[in-house]
Amino acid sequence: MITTNTKQTENLTRDKIDSKLKWNLGDIYQSDKDWENDMEKAKTMITDAKKFMGKLNESPKFLFECLTARTELGKTIFNLFQYAHLNKDLDNRNSKNQAMNDRAAMISAQAGAAFSFVEPELLKMTDEQLLEISSKFPKTDEYDFYIKELIRSRKHIRSEEVEELLAQSAMVARASDTIFTALDDADIIYPSIKDKDGNEVQLTKQKYMKFMESSDPRVRQDANEAFYQPYKEHINTTGSSLSSSVTKDLFYAKARKFDSCLKASLDSDNISLDVYHSLLDNTESDLSG
Repeated sequence: MITTNTKQTENLTRDKIDSKLKWNLGDIYQSDKDWENDMEKAKTMITDAKKFMGKLNESPKFLFECLTARTELGKTIFNLFQYAHLNKDLDNRNSKNQAMNDRAAMISAQAGAAFSFVEPELLKMTDEQLLEISSKFPKTDEYDFYIKELIRSRKHIRSEEVEELLAQSAMVARASDTIFTALDDADIIYPSIKDKDGNEVQLTKQKYMKFMESSDPRVRQDANEAFYQPYKEHINTTGSSLSSSVTKDLFYAKARKFDSCLKASLDSDNISLDVYHSLLDNTESDLSG
Protein backbone atom coordinates (compact mmCIF):
# COMPACT_ATOMS: atom_id res chain seq x y z
CA MET A 1 0.00 0.00 0.00
CA ILE A 2 1.46 3.34 -1.09
CA THR A 3 0.48 6.39 0.94
CA THR A 4 1.43 10.07 1.03
CA ASN A 5 -0.28 11.89 3.89
CA THR A 6 -0.03 9.76 7.02
CA LYS A 7 2.27 9.85 10.02
CA GLN A 8 5.69 8.49 9.09
CA THR A 9 8.76 7.15 10.81
CA GLU A 10 11.52 9.77 10.77
CA ASN A 11 14.17 9.93 8.06
CA LEU A 12 17.27 11.20 9.83
CA THR A 13 18.97 14.29 8.43
CA ARG A 14 22.77 14.42 8.36
CA ASP A 15 23.03 16.60 11.49
CA LYS A 16 21.28 13.87 13.50
CA ILE A 17 23.56 11.04 12.37
CA ASP A 18 26.45 9.85 14.53
CA SER A 19 29.76 11.36 13.31
CA LYS A 20 31.42 7.94 13.17
CA LEU A 21 28.97 6.97 10.43
CA LYS A 22 29.82 9.97 8.23
CA TRP A 23 32.67 10.18 5.75
CA ASN A 24 35.50 12.51 6.71
CA LEU A 25 36.29 14.88 3.85
CA GLY A 26 39.06 16.31 6.02
CA ASP A 27 41.14 13.40 4.73
CA ILE A 28 41.18 15.24 1.39
CA TYR A 29 41.14 18.89 2.49
CA GLN A 30 40.90 20.26 6.01
CA SER A 31 38.85 23.22 4.84
CA ASP A 32 37.35 24.91 1.78
CA LYS A 33 40.30 27.33 1.93
CA ASP A 34 42.73 24.45 1.39
CA TRP A 35 40.60 23.41 -1.58
CA GLU A 36 40.82 26.95 -2.97
CA ASN A 37 44.60 26.88 -2.55
CA ASP A 38 44.84 23.71 -4.62
CA MET A 39 42.52 25.25 -7.20
CA GLU A 40 45.02 28.09 -7.65
CA LYS A 41 47.86 25.56 -7.80
CA ALA A 42 46.05 23.68 -10.56
CA LYS A 43 45.58 26.88 -12.57
CA THR A 44 49.33 27.53 -12.39
CA MET A 45 50.11 23.96 -13.48
CA ILE A 46 47.72 24.36 -16.43
CA THR A 47 49.49 27.54 -17.50
CA ASP A 48 52.88 25.83 -17.18
CA ALA A 49 51.80 23.10 -19.64
CA LYS A 50 52.56 25.45 -22.53
CA LYS A 51 56.31 25.15 -21.99
CA PHE A 52 56.20 21.50 -23.15
CA MET A 53 54.24 22.11 -26.35
CA GLY A 54 56.11 21.32 -29.56
CA LYS A 55 59.20 20.07 -27.74
CA LEU A 56 58.36 16.53 -26.65
CA ASN A 57 60.87 14.91 -29.00
CA GLU A 58 63.78 17.02 -27.73
CA SER A 59 64.90 14.48 -25.15
CA PRO A 60 63.62 11.56 -23.05
CA LYS A 61 64.15 13.67 -19.91
CA PHE A 62 61.97 16.53 -21.21
CA LEU A 63 59.16 14.15 -22.26
CA PHE A 64 59.35 12.43 -18.88
CA GLU A 65 59.03 15.82 -17.15
CA CYS A 66 55.94 16.60 -19.24
CA LEU A 67 54.24 13.30 -18.44
CA THR A 68 55.11 13.71 -14.76
CA ALA A 69 53.70 17.25 -14.72
CA ARG A 70 50.46 15.99 -16.28
CA THR A 71 50.27 13.17 -13.75
CA GLU A 72 50.73 15.58 -10.82
CA LEU A 73 48.08 17.88 -12.25
CA GLY A 74 45.77 14.89 -12.59
CA LYS A 75 46.24 14.02 -8.92
CA THR A 76 45.42 17.58 -7.90
CA ILE A 77 42.35 17.67 -10.15
CA PHE A 78 41.20 14.34 -8.70
CA ASN A 79 41.36 15.71 -5.15
CA LEU A 80 39.59 18.92 -6.15
CA PHE A 81 36.80 17.05 -7.88
CA GLN A 82 36.34 14.38 -5.22
CA TYR A 83 36.11 16.91 -2.40
CA ALA A 84 33.65 19.08 -4.32
CA HIS A 85 31.59 16.17 -5.63
CA LEU A 86 31.30 14.44 -2.26
CA ASN A 87 30.39 17.74 -0.61
CA LYS A 88 27.67 18.19 -3.23
CA ASP A 89 26.40 14.69 -2.53
CA LEU A 90 25.79 15.66 1.10
CA ASP A 91 23.00 17.93 -0.13
CA ASN A 92 22.33 18.51 -3.81
CA ARG A 93 20.19 21.52 -2.89
CA ASN A 94 23.19 23.43 -1.49
CA SER A 95 24.12 26.09 -4.07
CA LYS A 96 27.65 26.61 -2.69
CA ASN A 97 28.48 22.91 -3.05
CA GLN A 98 26.95 22.88 -6.52
CA ALA A 99 29.14 25.82 -7.52
CA MET A 100 32.30 24.16 -6.19
CA ASN A 101 31.46 20.99 -8.09
CA ASP A 102 30.93 22.97 -11.30
CA ARG A 103 34.26 24.75 -10.81
CA ALA A 104 36.02 21.42 -10.28
CA ALA A 105 34.48 20.03 -13.46
CA MET A 106 35.54 23.15 -15.37
CA ILE A 107 39.15 23.03 -14.14
CA SER A 108 39.22 19.34 -15.08
CA ALA A 109 38.17 20.19 -18.64
CA GLN A 110 40.75 22.98 -18.77
CA ALA A 111 43.47 20.60 -17.59
CA GLY A 112 42.52 18.11 -20.29
CA ALA A 113 42.64 20.82 -22.93
CA ALA A 114 45.99 22.16 -21.67
CA PHE A 115 47.71 18.81 -22.18
CA SER A 116 45.66 17.71 -25.19
CA PHE A 117 48.68 18.27 -27.45
CA VAL A 118 50.64 15.40 -25.87
CA GLU A 119 49.23 12.36 -27.66
CA PRO A 120 48.99 13.94 -31.15
CA GLU A 121 52.54 15.27 -30.81
CA LEU A 122 53.92 11.93 -29.64
CA LEU A 123 52.17 10.06 -32.44
CA LYS A 124 54.12 12.05 -34.99
CA MET A 125 56.90 9.62 -34.03
CA THR A 126 56.96 6.02 -35.21
CA ASP A 127 56.23 3.17 -32.81
CA GLU A 128 59.93 2.33 -32.75
CA GLN A 129 60.88 5.90 -31.90
CA LEU A 130 58.34 6.01 -29.06
CA LEU A 131 59.64 2.78 -27.56
CA GLU A 132 63.22 3.97 -27.94
CA ILE A 133 62.66 7.32 -26.22
CA SER A 134 60.63 5.77 -23.39
CA SER A 135 63.38 3.22 -22.74
CA LYS A 136 65.63 6.15 -21.79
CA PHE A 137 63.28 7.71 -19.23
CA PRO A 138 64.83 8.42 -15.77
CA LYS A 139 62.41 5.82 -14.40
CA THR A 140 62.22 3.35 -17.23
CA ASP A 141 59.12 1.44 -16.16
CA GLU A 142 56.87 4.30 -15.01
CA TYR A 143 55.24 5.04 -18.36
CA ASP A 144 55.81 1.75 -20.21
CA PHE A 145 52.14 0.80 -20.15
CA TYR A 146 51.07 4.28 -21.22
CA ILE A 147 53.39 4.23 -24.25
CA LYS A 148 52.21 0.76 -25.30
CA GLU A 149 48.56 1.80 -24.95
CA LEU A 150 49.24 4.97 -26.92
CA ILE A 151 50.68 2.93 -29.75
CA ARG A 152 47.70 0.56 -29.66
CA SER A 153 45.24 3.45 -29.76
CA ARG A 154 47.06 5.37 -32.49
CA LYS A 155 44.19 5.31 -35.01
CA HIS A 156 41.76 6.83 -32.49
CA ILE A 157 43.93 9.80 -31.51
CA ARG A 158 43.05 12.92 -33.48
CA SER A 159 44.98 16.06 -34.37
CA GLU A 160 46.05 18.55 -31.70
CA GLU A 161 43.20 20.92 -32.64
CA VAL A 162 40.56 18.18 -32.48
CA GLU A 163 41.93 16.74 -29.24
CA GLU A 164 41.80 20.18 -27.62
CA LEU A 165 38.21 20.65 -28.78
CA LEU A 166 37.21 17.22 -27.46
CA ALA A 167 38.78 18.02 -24.10
CA GLN A 168 36.99 21.35 -23.90
CA SER A 169 33.66 19.70 -24.72
CA ALA A 170 33.71 17.79 -21.44
CA MET A 171 31.68 20.46 -19.62
CA VAL A 172 28.93 20.28 -22.25
CA ALA A 173 29.05 16.49 -22.37
CA ARG A 174 28.29 16.12 -18.66
CA ALA A 175 24.95 17.97 -18.97
CA SER A 176 22.83 14.81 -19.15
CA ASP A 177 24.46 13.39 -16.02
CA THR A 178 24.10 16.70 -14.21
CA ILE A 179 20.40 16.96 -15.05
CA PHE A 180 19.62 13.41 -13.95
CA THR A 181 21.65 13.74 -10.74
CA ALA A 182 19.79 16.92 -9.81
CA LEU A 183 16.49 15.16 -10.42
CA ASP A 184 17.46 11.90 -8.74
CA ASP A 185 19.16 13.29 -5.64
CA ALA A 186 17.39 16.61 -5.06
CA ASP A 187 13.95 16.70 -6.68
CA ILE A 188 12.69 13.12 -6.45
CA ILE A 189 10.54 12.49 -3.36
CA TYR A 190 9.48 8.92 -2.77
CA PRO A 191 6.06 8.11 -1.34
CA SER A 192 5.45 6.12 1.85
CA ILE A 193 4.55 2.48 2.26
CA LYS A 194 3.57 0.26 5.16
CA ASP A 195 6.27 -2.07 6.44
CA LYS A 196 5.54 -5.66 7.47
CA ASP A 197 4.37 -4.45 10.89
CA GLY A 198 1.99 -1.88 9.43
CA ASN A 199 4.15 1.15 10.26
CA GLU A 200 4.12 4.05 7.83
CA VAL A 201 7.61 4.57 6.37
CA GLN A 202 8.74 7.06 3.76
CA LEU A 203 10.78 5.28 1.13
CA THR A 204 14.40 6.22 0.43
CA LYS A 205 17.03 4.63 -1.78
CA GLN A 206 18.60 3.00 1.26
CA LYS A 207 15.31 1.70 2.65
CA TYR A 208 14.28 0.41 -0.77
CA MET A 209 16.99 -2.24 -0.70
CA LYS A 210 15.93 -3.31 2.78
CA PHE A 211 12.29 -3.58 1.77
CA MET A 212 13.15 -5.60 -1.34
CA GLU A 213 14.71 -8.22 0.95
CA SER A 214 11.53 -8.50 3.04
CA SER A 215 9.93 -11.93 3.45
CA ASP A 216 6.54 -10.27 2.89
CA PRO A 217 5.67 -10.18 -0.84
CA ARG A 218 3.24 -7.29 -0.26
CA VAL A 219 6.08 -5.16 1.13
CA ARG A 220 8.35 -6.01 -1.80
CA GLN A 221 5.65 -5.14 -4.33
CA ASP A 222 4.73 -1.88 -2.60
CA ALA A 223 8.38 -0.88 -2.33
CA ASN A 224 9.02 -1.59 -6.01
CA GLU A 225 5.97 0.33 -7.18
CA ALA A 226 6.67 3.26 -4.84
CA PHE A 227 10.32 3.47 -5.86
CA TYR A 228 9.61 3.83 -9.58
CA GLN A 229 6.49 5.97 -9.26
CA PRO A 230 8.39 9.34 -9.14
CA TYR A 231 10.42 8.40 -12.21
CA LYS A 232 7.22 7.72 -14.14
CA GLU A 233 5.98 11.14 -13.06
CA HIS A 234 9.18 12.69 -14.50
CA ILE A 235 9.37 10.44 -17.55
CA ASN A 236 9.87 13.34 -19.99
CA THR A 237 12.85 14.64 -18.03
CA THR A 238 14.46 11.22 -17.63
CA GLY A 239 13.80 10.41 -21.28
CA SER A 240 15.42 13.65 -22.45
CA SER A 241 18.41 13.05 -20.17
CA LEU A 242 18.86 9.54 -21.56
CA SER A 243 18.56 10.76 -25.14
CA SER A 244 21.20 13.42 -24.46
CA SER A 245 23.52 10.80 -22.96
CA VAL A 246 23.16 8.53 -25.99
CA THR A 247 23.85 11.47 -28.32
CA LYS A 248 26.99 12.27 -26.33
CA ASP A 249 28.26 8.68 -26.61
CA LEU A 250 27.58 8.63 -30.36
CA PHE A 251 29.43 11.91 -30.81
CA TYR A 252 32.57 10.74 -29.01
CA ALA A 253 32.55 7.35 -30.73
CA LYS A 254 32.39 8.99 -34.16
CA ALA A 255 34.88 11.70 -33.21
CA ARG A 256 37.42 9.02 -32.30
CA LYS A 257 36.62 6.95 -35.40
CA PHE A 258 35.04 3.94 -33.71
CA ASP A 259 32.48 1.88 -35.61
CA SER A 260 30.11 1.86 -32.63
CA CYS A 261 29.63 3.10 -29.08
CA LEU A 262 30.19 -0.47 -27.90
CA LYS A 263 33.65 -0.62 -29.47
CA ALA A 264 34.46 2.79 -28.00
CA SER A 265 33.44 1.75 -24.49
CA LEU A 266 35.45 -1.49 -24.64
CA ASP A 267 38.58 0.03 -26.13
CA SER A 268 39.96 1.68 -22.98
CA ASP A 269 40.19 -1.76 -21.36
CA ASN A 270 41.39 -3.37 -24.60
CA ILE A 271 38.48 -5.83 -24.64
CA SER A 272 37.51 -7.30 -27.99
CA LEU A 273 33.93 -7.68 -29.21
CA ASP A 274 34.42 -11.45 -29.29
CA VAL A 275 35.29 -11.54 -25.60
CA TYR A 276 32.35 -9.27 -24.76
CA HIS A 277 29.79 -11.34 -26.66
CA SER A 278 31.28 -14.58 -25.38
CA LEU A 279 30.80 -13.38 -21.81
CA LEU A 280 27.16 -12.48 -22.52
CA ASP A 281 26.48 -15.80 -24.25
CA ASN A 282 28.02 -17.81 -21.41
CA THR A 283 26.11 -15.81 -18.80
CA GLU A 284 22.80 -16.29 -20.60
CA SER A 285 23.54 -19.99 -21.01
CA ASP A 286 24.31 -20.39 -17.30
CA LEU A 287 21.15 -18.52 -16.29
CA SER A 288 18.91 -20.53 -18.60
CA GLY A 289 20.52 -23.82 -17.58
